[in-house]
Amino acid sequence: MADVNFTGSVSAQAQASETVTLTVTKPDNTIDVFTTTTLTDKTFTTTRTYDIAGNYSLVVHVDADAQYKAADSAVVPFTVALEDRTIVVNVSVG
Repeated sequence: MADVNFTGSVSAQAQASETVTLTVTKPDNTIDVFTTTTLTDKTFTTTRTYDIAGNYSLVVHVDADAQYKAADSAVVPFTVALEDRTIVVNVSVG
């Protein structure tokens, strides 16, 4: 499993706490849609845990508000790597 941190910003907002929708396409082509809100400095951050290794893609959307049009990010690819593992062996001769 990997914790993936998503951070970003909107160029402008009418007020803080605007909803930002993140859409992640997983390696098995299933879709994970979740939201977070912007802070007063127009930034947002959230974390998600993914348990499938492979190539993912992300698109972020913010709806129109009282002053600004809706906006979508470019597609952002990212990869979740396979996790390391070890083997422990004990041998005993009696």
